[in-house]
Amino acid sequence: MDQELIEHLEAKVSAESARSHPLIDLFIPTIDSEHGICYTDPEKLPGITLSGLSKHFFQCNSRAFKRGTWTCREIQSEYGLHAMWHKTGNTLPVMVNGR
Repeated sequence: MDQELIEHLEAKVSAESARSHPLIDLFIPTIDSEHGICYTDPEKLPGITLSGLSKHFFQCNSRAFKRGTWTCREIQSEYGLHAMWHKTGNTLPVMVNGR
């Protein structure tokens, strides 16, 4: 699954964007977003259900949070005080071609 996701991302950012999947922008909107992956709540992450399952357009269901937990941290910014969610603990490595 990691390799397939990497291939979709490479197709999206390459000069030949015509070969990227037509629905990739629905599932990976953070590439062009000014906020990146720092949403105010993990439930707002794209493609993740409240049960913690991730759903991708290539028909894979897996646990979205295999290790670690989410912690809330208050951040002071120019827009005031707000909460940001961060994943803690170890994450699984991305595998491409078995490496």
